[in-house]
Amino acid sequence: MNNRYFTLSIILLVIIILFVFIHRFVLKTDDSNVYIKAFDKVIISDLNQNKFFFSRLLPIKKDSYVLLFELRNCYSCIINGFEDLIKLQKSGENCIAIAIHDLIEEVKGWSINVSFNNLFVLKKIDYYKYFSAAHLPILIKIQNKKIVSYRYIKNVMI
Repeated sequence: MNNRYFTLSIILLVIIILFVFIHRFVLKTDDSNVYIKAFDKVIISDLNQNKFFFSRLLPIKKDSYVLLFELRNCYSCIINGFEDLIKLQKSGENCIAIAIHDLIEEVKGWSINVSFNNLFVLKKIDYYKYFSAAHLPILIKIQNKKIVSYRYIKNVMI
């Protein structure tokens, strides 16, 4: 009787392990949850409180790289994102950083930590209204008002 329960337990454990393995490593998950809807309606502000339509900052026939972050995100992750933007900008790409925050003055004070001139602010309510990403910070590549790729920025310790 004990052998029977032991055998059933082992079989159940193997089935669970197989299920987890297949779900985690074999099946592809759909990451289409990263999107920006209504590009033409999104309004962002520069650090001088001038307002711009987000779509006006994106050239038509050129790739744009956009870093989305919150001030409360991992600081080293944000800096890694800015380092990527600076390298891309030096190679001639259009690069924009957008802080998702409600107070422009706080972002302006925080911005002394980075040497990047295309820094804008998006109100949190507008982020939740028009953007979707699993977490921040994220570096998005946009072409013709479509997201063609993205990369979540993590702190990688060596």
